[in-house]
Amino acid sequence: MRFTIVTILLVILSSSSWANDSYLRRFVGNWAGTYQIKDLTGKELGTHEMEQVNYWIDGQLWGETAVQLPDGSIQKEFSNSYFDNNVAHAIVEGALSKREYWGWYFYQQIWWMSANSENSPHHQFHTETLVPSRDGFELVIDGYQWNKTVENPGFVRVQASLHRVKGEDLKLFEF
Repeated sequence: MRFTIVTILLVILSSSSWANDSYLRRFVGNWAGTYQIKDLTGKELGTHEMEQVNYWIDGQLWGETAVQLPDGSIQKEFSNSYFDNNVAHAIVEGALSKREYWGWYFYQQIWWMSANSENSPHHQFHTETLVPSRDGFELVIDGYQWNKTVENPGFVRVQASLHRVKGEDLKLFEF
């Protein structure tokens, strides 16, 4: 009995690397939608238009994200995500900061948490899920962020809902 359980666990762990990459590859494409920030009572603090373009290169998911801020300016970030020993790694770099996240693929979701939170203006925990929709898939981001900045301290909820779009339908990117 003990041998069987160990064997089953080894088979699951050895096959999950393929499953991880396979799931991550499903994020490839052009995505557009909204990104919301709410306080813990559910009061909306801001809604932003968001677009994301993802590519698969050399076993990693590379992404470009553009968010339209309230003043109309566009904030862009670049990321790369990959799995190493069944742990997801994501490095997100923008004009003002570089953040690293660790994640795990579990129940058809990737669960992310801040990896270098002591050097970051915030700690974050969120999930990314591909939910079937009538148009294919919806990319749903749901989580919490603790801001350590003086101007915006405290916990907030972050949520995004993005749908696949054609490249010509992207508005925030200049090609």
